[in-house]
Amino acid sequence: MKRITLFFFLIVTLFGVASFNPVRAFEIREGDENKTVTVPKDTVIKGSLLAAANSVVVDGTIQGDLYCAGQTIIIRGTIAGDVLCAGQTLTIGGTVGGNIRSIGQLLTIAGPVKRNVVVVGQTVSVAPEAVISGEILAAGQTINLNTTIGGDVNVVAQSVLLGENARIAGDFTYTSPTVASEATGAAITGKVSHIISKKLEPKPLTANKLMPKANPWPARAAGSIVFYLILGALVVLIAREKVLRITQQMVARPWFDGLVGFLTIILAPVAIMMVAITIIGIPVAIILGIIFAVMIVLSRIYVSVIVGDKLLSAIGKKKSGLLLQVIIGVIVIELLIKVPVLGLLVSAGATLWGLGGIVMNFGKRKAK
Repeated sequence: MKRITLFFFLIVTLFGVASFNPVRAFEIREGDENKTVTVPKDTVIKGSLLAAANSVVVDGTIQGDLYCAGQTIIIRGTIAGDVLCAGQTLTIGGTVGGNIRSIGQLLTIAGPVKRNVVVVGQTVSVAPEAVISGEILAAGQTINLNTTIGGDVNVVAQSVLLGENARIAGDFTYTSPTVASEATGAAITGKVSHIISKKLEPKPLTANKLMPKANPWPARAAGSIVFYLILGALVVLIAREKVLRITQQMVARPWFDGLVGFLTIILAPVAIMMVAITIIGIPVAIILGIIFAVMIVLSRIYVSVIVGDKLLSAIGKKKSGLLLQVIIGVIVIELLIKVPVLGLLVSAGATLWGLGGIVMNFGKRKAK
């Protein structure tokens, strides 16, 4: 737990010094026996909260920021700072004093937001109760806006809907293959700009022309499979004990390590840019950037070990070697990554999970 606190303290200190704002304390919570993190209604957290579990429910007050990851996230309380969360279903019905920067499959905002909203989701809905004081930047398959928005709105979606309660004080810019559906009563004060995106329409296949040029699905993954097999073999041979330690930790707390990976992806690039403009300068920033890139590449190796172990155990080989686990895991993951839509989810999940496992093992040595 000390390593967790140290990691987040260093990140927050860097941001605090750069913005000349006081650094808030962090409280870290993992799921209980029911794999749930709950902040009851009468609870006040004096600082920021980091929560990771299958379900995260916040009914109380958080005086700092909320960082969370889970399958189901429900926020009905008051968040004084920002909300940075990732989940399958994300419902924000409380008051947010800062910004919302979140990702979810089904994302709903039904409470007031004092600053800006940056969200990505398959379906993004902003209910009449929301009232966004700042701007909205959203991307998804369906974007439904039905509230008052004080600033500009920029969205990218297959379909965009403006409800009868939609009131946009700034400009409204949307990228979509179709014209936005605007209900009676919706009002836009600023300029409306529609950027037409092309629909992906299947082209007719000609056996003589297209099929010889088309690469089979497994062939498209061949290059990355070879690369990760070689890299995985080197990692297993050089750092066997470390691989075992990291993968065991990742299996024990997947949501928490996934949250750490999510935060690292967001904060590390900004922190590197901050270092580049300080006295330390660009050389150190370049070194940090290289380390960060290597960590992202290695993250998939650790996930491959876990996937390979689970698959081999499922067929009765529970005492398989790490090298075999890497081989099986790499092949399965790289083939899945080449599948449209599913591949994006697999790649993102593997990167965040593995990156979190690596970050949480900085400086940890084998127990004597």
